[in-house]
Amino acid sequence: MHGFKEATSRTAVRRAIEEGTLENLLHEEVVRPGDVIFVPAGTVHAIGAGVLLYELQEYSDITYRMYDYGRLTAAGTPRELHIESALDVARYDRSTQSKVQPVLLSSGPGYEDRCLVACRYFVTRELAFGSHGSLDGKTENSCILLSSLGAEARLRYGRGLRSSEQLARGQTIVLPAALGNYRLEGTGTLLFSYVPASGDEAWKTWETRNS
Repeated sequence: MHGFKEATSRTAVRRAIEEGTLENLLHEEVVRPGDVIFVPAGTVHAIGAGVLLYELQEYSDITYRMYDYGRLTAAGTPRELHIESALDVARYDRSTQSKVQPVLLSSGPGYEDRCLVACRYFVTRELAFGSHGSLDGKTENSCILLSSLGAEARLRYGRGLRSSEQLARGQTIVLPAALGNYRLEGTGTLLFSYVPASGDEAWKTWETRNS
């Protein structure tokens, strides 16, 4: 679910929650492997059955549960809802362009670098390594999150790149902003995420395609 089928109102959404019919107002987006969905702040959303996803967001310790489909906890009680708080911040316009288009940033012998999604709060890129691919980089103003989507990779860092860490399928490693030079080596696909500086090239290129 991603936003509403049509523009609606706080009153209509509250009524649907009370009547247990909120899903009738929500836009259902059919997804396939490889799809990238962008969810702006305030967008009512939910993950459907059978969907395995990688979720990245601006750090926040606040989650408002608006609706719970009548489900109960193991103790037989409803989970806590935050209806009024959710209604205060929800977007009531029609859902538009939930799926976004990745853009190719660069490629070379043994690797391809695509920007999957970008905004002022985060950029997520996909690094696809062929057989024994490698990529050199340097951390600057942000830490970097590296997550393996099946890649078997090694991160080299430190003086002379003599220190290293292995990254296997399903694992994530955080590169501190102060790390400096590093090298990625391996085979498979990695997700590469960070907070962009003003004028970040990946962000600018992605926005040109997804304006």
